[in-house]
Amino acid sequence: MGMKNQISKTGVVGLVALAAAGAVCCALPLVATALFTTGAAGWLLARGSLLAIPVMALAVGLWWWRFRRSSMKPIPVLGRSDGLEGLLRTEAFRLLLRRGSPVEVDELGVLARGKRSEVEAGLASLDRAGRIRRDDDGRVVASAGLSVVPSRHEISLGGRRYWTWCAYDALGILGSLGRGGTLSTQSPQSGDHLDIEFEGASPLRTDLVLLMADSSNCHSTFEDWCPQVNLFESHEAARQWMRDNQVQGELLSVAEATRRGIQDWRSLVGANG
Repeated sequence: MGMKNQISKTGVVGLVALAAAGAVCCALPLVATALFTTGAAGWLLARGSLLAIPVMALAVGLWWWRFRRSSMKPIPVLGRSDGLEGLLRTEAFRLLLRRGSPVEVDELGVLARGKRSEVEAGLASLDRAGRIRRDDDGRVVASAGLSVVPSRHEISLGGRRYWTWCAYDALGILGSLGRGGTLSTQSPQSGDHLDIEFEGASPLRTDLVLLMADSSNCHSTFEDWCPQVNLFESHEAARQWMRDNQVQGELLSVAEATRRGIQDWRSLVGANG
């Protein structure tokens, strides 16, 4: 009887530990999670509980899931900029798309209904974060990846040329607009020119791969993350470039990258799509 009670108590405690492991794994940093996992599994093993196995399996699975979310999540090219900053970035993007020329500060002030000083401060904050770019006169020349200043990544849309900060921007913008168009870029590994035609929202070329770089150590979208996000002619070329430049990231098919890009840019494009 005593043995059965002991087993029952161990089972109950084990189930509590199993639930606690899941909760802690989601809440704590990775190192603390690993330490908790080891301790919980060791405690259960010392008591001969087979629940040590699912506790460890659950914790390891959650650890990996948390790692993928934190380290592989792209830097928020369109990440949250609430209030005035979010409105400024959205309006700047739409004006750049509509006109293909730099946007004046006063125009944005009117659209955002903000004071000149507040608008200037908002634009400066966005510029520091690498979410917009301004010229020497303070005009916005790029917003949320769309630029009227030439770069390696060019898109042709409705007879007009634009440029983007990275290949992911180009795929997302063309896909979310759904009007067709062409993306022209260059492989940083071989230097070869790579072109993708779009029919509506769909890329017609699918043999290329996109490197979605790790964003965990990036502070500026434009300066730190975008130079690493490129299209390559093959997985082998991408992996070689990653090794040579010590870049971590995820390789995506053109179709998958476009699908993710559409989700990111859909709300920004708005009525322009």
